[in-house]
Amino acid sequence: MARIKVLTTLFFIYFSASIPTLGRADTKQSATTLKAKLDQVPTDVTSRTKLAEIYFKQKNYKAVVSTLDPYSADLKVVGLDLLAKAYLQQGDSFNELRILKRIVAQNPEEADLHIRLGKAYIKQNKVEEAVQSVR
Repeated sequence: MARIKVLTTLFFIYFSASIPTLGRADTKQSATTLKAKLDQVPTDVTSRTKLAEIYFKQKNYKAVVSTLDPYSADLKVVGLDLLAKAYLQQGDSFNELRILKRIVAQNPEEADLHIRLGKAYIKQNKVEEAVQSVR
């Protein structure tokens, strides 16, 4: 019985220690796979969005923008949201506002989006537009 307990403990320690390594390897492999898909079908916005999510987690906001912005007309809300957040992280309030307007137009009932839009207007000293966006 004691031997089973020791083996179980050792297995758990070994498995737990390997999780972060597997996570990084999986992310790298996923990014490589997604890039290969995009080489074949550049307009695959689902793969583009997934790749951008990986870049965003890595805080590579420039890569998020270069991956998504050329295809922004075809993106769904998730991709547009990532793009707006990447612009925010880069300090690009003009493009953040541009994308947020599109997101709000697609989802006018989402109060949180109106607040984000209002904050983006305030960054550009457009107080009247900020007030209008949260009404």
